[in-house]
Amino acid sequence: MKIQIISRYTDTQLGRKVEAGEVLTVDADRAAVIIGKGFAVEIAEAKAEQSHVPKAERKHTPKAKKK
Repeated sequence: MKIQIISRYTDTQLGRKVEAGEVLTVDADRAAVIIGKGFAVEIAEAKAEQSHVPKAERKHTPKAKKK
């Protein structure tokens, strides 16, 4: 799960200060804790397997003619 930090805080698991604007990938439980304390917001993850291509931008491949 990806989260974006909105407020600077010291992360004891990472052992460093996390700055506002950073994006972290964490498990759901860790995200719930950080978001619950008001330090971050969830970022929707884009699916990389299928990217949407508008119909107007698709390449046309003509079908074979039937005999």
